Amino acid sequence: MNTTWEPERFANLNRQLGECLELTAESPKVEELKQKLEELKPELASLLEYPAKNAQHRTALERGTPTINGEQYKVSTDFVAEATKLSDFLEVDEDLAAALVHKAVGYEKRFELAAGESAVLLYFSEREAKLESLRTLFAGGASTGVDEGVRTVLEQHASEILSSTLKASSSMFPERVLAAINMLQGRQTRVSAVLSGPSAEVPYQREVVEFVKTRIGEERKQLAMLLFVIMRDYQLNSGELLAVVAWLRSASVSDAATLRLAAGLLVALGTDEGSEQAEAAALDKVSHLVRDSAFLVRLNAAIIDETWCDSGLKGVVWLQWALLALFGMKRSPGFDQLIGFREDRVEAIAEQAVRMGAYRCAADYLLGHRIDDAMEYELADEFTALQQQRADTASAVSPRYPHFDDVSEELQWQLERSMEAMLAAFIGRMSSLVRRMRYSEEDALYQAQQSAVYQTTQAEPARRDTEALFAWVTVLYTGRADAALRFWGHGEPDDRLAVFVRWGADCREQGMVRAYFGMLAALASGAQASVCAHEFMSGGGAGGHRQTVNQAPLCSWQALFGALDFYAGHLRPGEPDPLAAPPPEIPDAEVALLRAFLRLCRSVIQHSVVARTAIYDSTELGAMTTMFALLACVVPVALKAALLDTVAAFGALDNDVLANSGAQADSVRRVVDEMARRIWAQLEQSQMLPTAGDGARALAVGRGSSGARGGIAYELEEVEAAAETYPETRAFVRLVAALIHVPADAVGVTAEAASAASASASVPADLGSAYRVPGVGPYVSFVLDSVLLKAEQRAYRVPDEKWRVYALALDVVERSLSTLDLSMFVGTHATVTSDALRELATHPGFEVAVRVLCGSRLLDALLRVLDAGVDAVNAGAAAASAVLPALRILLRVLHVQTAVLRGAVPALAEADSLGFALNLPRSLTTLEQLLLSRRESVVQIAALVGAVDPHVSLAAVRIVHILADSTVFNGVDDRVTRGALTLNRMVSMIDGSTDSVRILHAFITSLEAEGGDDVEGDESDDDSAAALRVAVVDLLLANIVSSKPAPTIAHYLLGFSVSRPAADDLPDPAQ
Repeated sequence: MNTTWEPERFANLNRQLGECLELTAESPKVEELKQKLEELKPELASLLEYPAKNAQHRTALERGTPTINGEQYKVSTDFVAEATKLSDFLEVDEDLAAALVHKAVGYEKRFELAAGESAVLLYFSEREAKLESLRTLFAGGASTGVDEGVRTVLEQHASEILSSTLKASSSMFPERVLAAINMLQGRQTRVSAVLSGPSAEVPYQREVVEFVKTRIGEERKQLAMLLFVIMRDYQLNSGELLAVVAWLRSASVSDAATLRLAAGLLVALGTDEGSEQAEAAALDKVSHLVRDSAFLVRLNAAIIDETWCDSGLKGVVWLQWALLALFGMKRSPGFDQLIGFREDRVEAIAEQAVRMGAYRCAADYLLGHRIDDAMEYELADEFTALQQQRADTASAVSPRYPHFDDVSEELQWQLERSMEAMLAAFIGRMSSLVRRMRYSEEDALYQAQQSAVYQTTQAEPARRDTEALFAWVTVLYTGRADAALRFWGHGEPDDRLAVFVRWGADCREQGMVRAYFGMLAALASGAQASVCAHEFMSGGGAGGHRQTVNQAPLCSWQALFGALDFYAGHLRPGEPDPLAAPPPEIPDAEVALLRAFLRLCRSVIQHSVVARTAIYDSTELGAMTTMFALLACVVPVALKAALLDTVAAFGALDNDVLANSGAQADSVRRVVDEMARRIWAQLEQSQMLPTAGDGARALAVGRGSSGARGGIAYELEEVEAAAETYPETRAFVRLVAALIHVPADAVGVTAEAASAASASASVPADLGSAYRVPGVGPYVSFVLDSVLLKAEQRAYRVPDEKWRVYALALDVVERSLSTLDLSMFVGTHATVTSDALRELATHPGFEVAVRVLCGSRLLDALLRVLDAGVDAVNAGAAAASAVLPALRILLRVLHVQTAVLRGAVPALAEADSLGFALNLPRSLTTLEQLLLSRRESVVQIAALVGAVDPHVSLAAVRIVHILADSTVFNGVDDRVTRGALTLNRMVSMIDGSTDSVRILHAFITSLEAEGGDDVEGDESDDDSAAALRVAVVDLLLANIVSSKPAPTIAHYLLGFSVSRPAADDLPDPAQ
């Protein structure tokens, strides 16, 4: 086996492959690619097999005469030691190790690591590139989006690799992929043992060995993804498919490779009938099976008869196999005779698959990437029902499946498509089984209720498979706009899925009804689907179940708001009476049902302005009055949160709704703006947040407040804080944010002028003017003082909830600043009127700006969020959701501070006709001056340039640019001198930090970031990457000027030494 090694061979191949996917076969580059593929084909076919350690080569190395890339070298003892250690650690041939060390010497400065450690990085970098090249080759060879001539070239080489064998093994390529996955698992275990052993036995820096452990895990996922692509785009032979089934039977679901291979097997066995092309592919699979009857019997035995490690995964595969068998029986004569059973046996297999936990595995494992914190909270009852989907032999509920946060978009799309096809086929082909199981469960649940009433013993807990089926649909379609139109009868040759939806409206048991409403909420996602759902609910669920003759159908808006009105009337607080009975409570099951119903309402009105307006304006429903009436009652926190989120959905201005409105976007915006203003008035009238107070007519800007008493403030401090979870408060903050609409002409992180904002049309400036200082200030002050500034002090049952609280509160702060119009103080304008000054003084954005510029606790809170650090952001931690808005807030304050300090504050201080007393802080200064004493925070901001998210990086670069331009940071740091030179404060802060090297690399990486060339907007990742490069170049150019004391931040980033500088190292900016 080849022991030579050259860096970036496969990295270059992968680049060539990527380029040729965009070319035609006539391009000379395609011919170059063909030659390169022929040259590297043996190594591609060998996967990650490298020559093992060799006694003769070890002897030659120890003598100091190794053979490196075919040529004998005389090397030093240090080189021998490094190469020997590398060979032992990587478990590779000594000549290969020597070649790696030899090449790595040139990378020591770049990696800032010793030669041996640099060799480790180079070795794994090329392995990664090799696997990426294989994946690109196989995917390109089957892609219809590639030029036919290029595709033929790629397909030919892919097929040759697929059918290749190695001398050491007769197994084909797919089986070698499985073997490599197993081999790497053992290798990862050995590296883990090294890390957990004595420190003296760790051969390299611990960070390097940790990197190796991580990379091996990534390689296993790459190999699994490669095999997934092969199973999706190529047809495995009988032995290969059986090998995949055997691997999955013994696999752990906690192994990330299992998810990818399970997805591949489901594709290989899938029978999607959604299109003529898909049906033709399904028929081809069946024909392939029929041609080899012995294989068909062995495959059936491997799936059905053998033991599986996870019953739920077994159930999903059984269910897919049953659907394939049923398809084969209907489309291929004699299929049932070959397989040895008929349709009744297929239905029995499917029922057994369901009882094993097929629904649970499909929803909680294969679709686990769709389950975020919000879904966990909203669908807690549904996941409980899924856990009750267990194998018949289990005596307790099943544990939750692991969820992986590194599922690629490609795999997500394929998993969702496979689940859609399986679900549609199951509901369509086995509707009788679905109906029979539901009716059986309803009878069992009724008997269980009777047993509880009469205190008799029930043999076994009733199953909740129908709830689990509804939950599967819910997880699959939640948030996927118009993906579920088939369930509403759109684009279907028959209406089996629509019949399923109507059939569910007849459910009677509370758990099923709750899960059914949750499913409808998911199916209502999207502009068209929400209209269908609204019509369905307006029509009473197509004649669904009525509880009594005179009542509205259960699936109707009348039933929902009628139930809310019923409880509001019975729970309405009255005069306290010590002799009265305790107030009634809503049963837990009813609370869950109402929450599911409200979730359905939110889903419909979020996506359809027509439905929103119809429900809001309906005097028969009285939606808003009823919900605010129930919010005033003593009801569970979870129900209040659902009510607040529903109110917020009525007032929210969703960008997707505007996009779907087309030419009507402006009128839609006006309608929703007006609706939001009316909701503000109802919120004020409800006094859910007490704002009336004692009638004081004074405004203290920037001082904070003592906090409201009663209402939401009481429940936050006394109820939620005690429970250490804050759903109602988070919902209230979402409501405040939803009611502050950012105008269409407002700009976000790119807003460089104080005038680049206009007032929000959804915020009434005169709110509460009859009895207090007008405006929405009390609501934003509550968010600031009671939520944001106390977030760090509170206890959290789930630690990540703290960051969700931060992110929501910062959204309110950012919206407030984005709607602060200071154009009157920019340029030459007429005298500012008293009305304009009054609106300015009461504007929440002005309150935010003043609080930051007086150095209050709000600034500390913003910087505390940034202390989460770039590593947390790049790791996708919960803190990442709060970092970007915190940066944007600081950036916006930097842009508006001049207008605030030199225009707004003096004008307000001189005003004498505001209608209320105004108290401003005595000390206000620029944000640069405040940050000067917070050196660590400045370093954290600079380090965030290295964030993977280009929006975070862009905001950080622009903040650094503004700071570097200021006289505060551009001045000389008198505390630091380097020889004859002094350093400016910005360079001093960064160079003196422990993160100086990573900050330098972050700026370099930003310049090299790939993306589009359009930098007019920066909303998409590609545009932000391009804007990021421009922002870094602007920073460099702005700081290589003679007016700034050198070395500046530009000199530092360009590599001029500040540790041992010489005056002549720095170029003359004038030249």
